[in-house]
This record gives sequence, structure tokens and C-alpha cells, in this order.
Amino acid sequence: MEASQAPGFSGTPCSGHCSRAATSASWASSSARPNPAFVSWPSAGYFPSTIEPSGRWSLSAGNRGVSFSRSTVAVYRNGHRISASKLRVENGYAQPTMAFNIPASQARSGAYTVVVRGIRAGSHWYTHTYHVSMFTPSH
Repeated sequence: MEASQAPGFSGTPCSGHCSRAATSASWASSSARPNPAFVSWPSAGYFPSTIEPSGRWSLSAGNRGVSFSRSTVAVYRNGHRISASKLRVENGYAQPTMAFNIPASQARSGAYTVVVRGIRAGSHWYTHTYHVSMFTPSH
């Protein structure tokens, strides 16, 4: 997205193997930081449990030179490690992205720490850690 574009809303229908009818995202741009280093889903910080994606989580890189092909993921829920299985990395479609599954039964409540090791950018290797706290929105 160009820095000169106005904020807006984008929606895409869900096709194939989906857990909900459609996905959508609002976006805004600022020349101060138009391209974050990493974007996670669910996003880091507080996240509403009502839109948790049934245990399919992901981490995308803002830099197209990043590779997740040799990365590993560890997920901790309330301080205890839970099962996390990395999906095959597909390159060439969008920003570099690593998707992984955690048990859906353990994905809707709690405080999570996600640690992704072995992220490659050029000749350098990195670890990225982020936190997600699920909450139930009130009406």
C-alpha cells in the first residue's frame, strides 16, 4: 500500500477450507512506519476470542527477503508449552508467511507466548517472540 493512500476497509470472501464465511481487515497508512517488520494473526496484544481462527495462526514478514523455510515455532499457553505444528511454507504469493496450528480446544482462552526461531534474512538468523492475550468481549 502506498503511503499516500487514504485509510480504508478491505474484505475478501473465504473460499476452500475456511472456518467462517468471510474475512475482512481495516487498514491505515502512515509514512512514519508503512511496513511493519512482522504481522501476526491473531495479532499481538489483546485479541477477541470470538474471532480466533480455530487454532490456525500465522506470522508474516514485512521484508520480502525473509525466509521461514527453516523456522520452528513454540507456543506457550499460560506458561505451559502446547502442541504447535508448522504448515508447509508456500513462497511467491504475498509477503513471506509461516502458518501453524495449535489445538483449537486450547486456542480461545489464555495468555500465549509465541516464539519463532530460525527466521532467515540474508545471511542473518533471527528469533521473533510475541504475546497474545485472548479476551471475551462483552456486549
